[in-house]
Amino acid sequence: MLSSRHENASNILNPEIINPGITGLPIMLIGMSDETARIVLTTTGSAGSASRIAQVLVERRLAACVNLLPNLTSVYRWQGVVETAAETLLLIKTSAAELPALETALRELHSYEVPEFLVLPIESGSRLYLEWLHGSLGS
Repeated sequence: MLSSRHENASNILNPEIINPGITGLPIMLIGMSDETARIVLTTTGSAGSASRIAQVLVERRLAACVNLLPNLTSVYRWQGVVETAAETLLLIKTSAAELPALETALRELHSYEVPEFLVLPIESGSRLYLEWLHGSLGS
């Protein structure tokens, strides 16, 4: 069963809008350019910490959505020593306007001395998803 966010997904598919480069495929992922949507990456040391951070970011409207990818292994250098740790990756969907407050919130909520804060631009996406994303942010 689709979640309420996805119930109108069939409305996205318009068979008359076809990607000219790939015959027969509807334009969904390249339907709208967006210069302000961003994905922020950060990792945490536990799924519980990741869940708590995700909840707060969405509640504060700093993130429209946060995906949690548990059980990954990170290998990194910390204070001159190569470390290996089990972590949870957070994929945080947000906008450029929210980045300063989001970074501040991550430093406040995160247990790491230097939390990962990497920002990736969104080249394009479905118009409906990007509208939902922006409508879920800010006050």
